[in-house]
Parts: sequence; C-alpha cells; structure tokens
Amino acid sequence: MTPFILPTGQIIVRALVIGSIFILTVVVVTWPLALHLNHALPVGTEQEATVPLFNTWTLWWVQDRAAQGFENFWQAPIFFPSEGSFTFSEPQPLTGLLVASVWDLSDSPFAAYNFAILSCLFLNGVFAYRLGQALQIPLIPALLMGILMIGLPITQKLLGVLPLIPIFGILWALEGFIRFGRDGSTHMAIWTGTGLLVQLLTSQQLTLLFGLFALPAGLLALSQRGFAPMAILKLGSVGLSVILLAGWYAWYPMEVHQTLALTRPESLINNLSAHLSDYVSKPLSATLSFPSREDMHSDTGGLFPGFMVIILAGWGAVVGLQQREARAWIWYFLGTAGCALLLSLGMHSPLDSGALFAFFRDWVPGFHELRSPFRFAILVQICLMVLGLYGLTGVSRIPRFSNHLFAVCLLGLLAFAENVSLPQPFSFPTSAFHPWVSWVTKQEDRHILAHIPFPNSLHVSDYQIETERMLAQTIHRKPLINGYSGYFPPGYDRFQMDMAKNFPSHFLICFLRNELRADTLIFDLPWYEEHRHQIASFRELSQVVYRDTEVVIIETSQTSEPCHSESNQSDRS
Repeated sequence: MTPFILPTGQIIVRALVIGSIFILTVVVVTWPLALHLNHALPVGTEQEATVPLFNTWTLWWVQDRAAQGFENFWQAPIFFPSEGSFTFSEPQPLTGLLVASVWDLSDSPFAAYNFAILSCLFLNGVFAYRLGQALQIPLIPALLMGILMIGLPITQKLLGVLPLIPIFGILWALEGFIRFGRDGSTHMAIWTGTGLLVQLLTSQQLTLLFGLFALPAGLLALSQRGFAPMAILKLGSVGLSVILLAGWYAWYPMEVHQTLALTRPESLINNLSAHLSDYVSKPLSATLSFPSREDMHSDTGGLFPGFMVIILAGWGAVVGLQQREARAWIWYFLGTAGCALLLSLGMHSPLDSGALFAFFRDWVPGFHELRSPFRFAILVQICLMVLGLYGLTGVSRIPRFSNHLFAVCLLGLLAFAENVSLPQPFSFPTSAFHPWVSWVTKQEDRHILAHIPFPNSLHVSDYQIETERMLAQTIHRKPLINGYSGYFPPGYDRFQMDMAKNFPSHFLICFLRNELRADTLIFDLPWYEEHRHQIASFRELSQVVYRDTEVVIIETSQTSEPCHSESNQSDRS
C-alpha cells in the first residue's frame, strides 16, 4: 500500500508549529535566560562561572580561526609558548560555527554562548522528535519526546558545561540506524554517518561515550537487513569513512597527547565515578526537591531521571517487547541503559568493582583520558526517554483511559514538569571591555602577556580569574602565558604555584622574560599595591607603561641572562 504523504503546505505548517513548540520549551527550561542574553551565563549546578567563561572563549577561538580558514586551529594563544594548547580541551568546532555570526551581531560574547546553549537544546528536541518518527511513533508522543529531551534532567544539571549539551548527533545517528534497518538505503547509511560526525564536532566526550554503543546499533540494523552483502557494504563503507575522517581530525591532538603522555589519574576517576545513591538524588537546581537534592559538594550526584520517566520507561519496555517490530530496538535501549549505568559507576560498580571500566580504559582509544565516568548517565537518561516514548503510546492499553490523547499529553507534560529547574541559576560576569584592554589592543607590536597574580590553588573555582582574562583576550588578541583548559601543559601547575607563592623573584622574572618570552606583565592593582615594596627592589620591574584603577602594566625585555633557580625552580617546559 502506498504510504500517505502530506501536501507540502501541511508539512510546512506542521514544521512551523513543532518548531515553535520546541522554541517555547527551550525558553521555559532556561528561564529567565531570554531576559539576560547579553549579560548572564547559565551555570547549572556549577558553583562558579569558570567553565561557562572558558567555553565562551572556545567559541570565540573557533570563529576567529574559521575566518582564517582554520589556520593554526590547534595553536590557541594560551599557555604560551606551549604547542597544541587547543587540544587540551573540547574544541567544539561545529558549535562554534553555528554561532559564528552572533559575534558580529552583538557586542557581548555572552550572547554567542547563550545562543549556542539555546540552539543545541532546540536541536536536541528536533532530533528526538525525528527519532520518535523513525520508531514509527504517533505525532503527539514523538512531539512530547522532543519536549522531554530538551528538558532532560541531566542537561539541567550540566547546563553550565556546553560540550555536554548537544546530544542531537547521538539522536541523529540512532534515527539513521533505525531507518537503515528498515529500508537499507544508501541515503540512510550516509545520514547515520553524518550524525556521528556531527556529534564528534560538537562533543568529543559524548562521542566517546556513545561510540561503545554505536557498533551494536549498527549490527542490529544489519541484522534487520539479514546481513545482506549490499547492506554490509553500504553501512560498512560509511562506518569506515567516519573512522577515517575522525582519525584525520583527531590525529594531531592524539599525537600531542601521546607525546605529552596525558592521562587521567585513577584518583580523579574514582572521585568522578557515580554511586548508586547518586541516582536517587536530584540536581541542586531542581525546582522540586523530592527525592532530596544532591550534596552541593558532590560532582556526581543529581542523576535521578524522574518518577514519571521511570514509570513510563518501565511501561514502555513492557509494551514494546510485545510488539514484534519494536522488540529488537527495545532490547537495544534496555541493554544500552544497563551498560551505561554500570559504566557510570566506574570504579564503584558493585557488580565488577570497576573491571569493565578498567578494561575499556586499557583497550579503547581515548578512554584513558575520560575523567568523569558519571557522565554515562546521559546515555542512561536518553534511553529511558526513548522507552518512555513507548510508554506514552501504550497509555491507550490501560483500562479506563477513554480520552487517550488527553492522557498522553498530561503524562508527558507531568514528566517534563517534574524535572525542570526554574529559575535557572546564572552568573553575571564582569564585562571584558576594560580601559586597559583597549590600551593593550592598540599596541601594534606582538606582545606576550602574563597576568599577575597567578591562582594560588588548583581548584576550578580559582581559575575564574584566568577565564576572565581569556575573555579579555577575545578583544586584545595577544598571546597569554596564563590559561585554563581540561589539561594543563606538563609542569604548568608547579610553575603556577611557584608564581603564586614566590613572585617576584630573580628566577621567576628571568623565567618569564627569557624562557616564556613574556614582555608585558599585567598586575591586578590590589596585588600590586600590596607587593609594591617587593616589586620596587627589582630593576627589571621598573618600567610602568600604563596604570588605571584596575591594573598596572609593566614592560620587560628579553636578555641572554641564564635563569638560575633560587629555591623553588619551576619545572614548566
């Protein structure tokens, strides 16, 4: 029988209505962000604005390099003169391109960041809806799935960490696998591969997490095609192309990381592995506090998916397993949710004491750099939402639900309302437009800047000042000795603490000038006034070229003098 096709006009109207609903949902889950697009940054359960500010800088660097044909993309102007400093954290090139034009339309860097958040949430909804359609779910439940995916509980928790917001590439790829299993078309094979690449270019970490489950999805799709040679050729060719393109993209970062032997210590992985108790606590930002909210000092808490989501997912599994066409994918989502739950527990797994996670860490490329196993909970919640989709469609099987459409909408909206965080927590960082920034911008020669003081601790909250300085860099565009990222260059932490505790000293002044080639030292005025007598005893720090109510700027020049450590020699390379 020929499938019924809507007229073009009705398709456009439907798309506009669905798009409008998703836009409204995005505004609701981020409220009151729409009122502060140029001034505020959503932080989720982050206790400081360090990470949102850093990702704002990341978006700037992407659009800056895009304008130059991505020349020197990996050589970001932080931690100067370290090589490959942009490989130390999530590059997010596609997200940066998505909002590149916003930098030209607004004077505020926060507008670009906030537009990235809103766009990613919107696309999460769109591709969740498309996934529902691929599963042959009716319109209203599929629409509700889009709404629920925009308001994903863990997204509310992690709203201050931009690279963990775009899950639409995962949903895109899943849609492709499901449709390919049904029709085996070349178009769907390419669509699937495109989704995987989109996810890679928006979030390397989420791609790594989902990569373990992409292969089973591909095998399931091929099994539905009876492992026909042509189906294997189509999906296999696309899969190989994705691997080659991903390898080309990641080659230089992997080379840098291997050279520097970058890895995550087991103590950090242990701290960032979830406990089962984390799955029965809600995010700090949650509006409803039942069950109780996570401990504010916990990084891994607040993973509870919601009572309604659990009920709908359980009912959806029962309903779906009774449907022959849906059964295979129901098992896939159940298995993925279970394995992702186990992996999120990392070193705390009661079943294997972390053996499974340790196996992947030893044998799967990239896993030795994964610092937060608890983030596998993102996949757990995605799978529960998909199973809940079947639960919504199965409401009509419950006796006494005579008004099925009303019941479906009511249950879906209750599941959404249970997990919202309103109002969203915000940070209102200071503007990057300072008088001293204008002065530095006007200096035509290439200046290498060092901001003093350096942070005197290694906690993320202590680096907010560094990310504020990086935000100023989006205006003056001069290289910085300072910086913040997912990794630091080898020895930087020791150098940082030496600068925080012992500057000024002859060795550190010499090291800044001759080894790091810093010729412009920018002192925060309160620190400068507190240490002015010490500074006055060093002739090298006598050339004050600028002063205002915020900073004092001193210029230095490189010499041939060897740098001899006095007591605390810096190990920075």
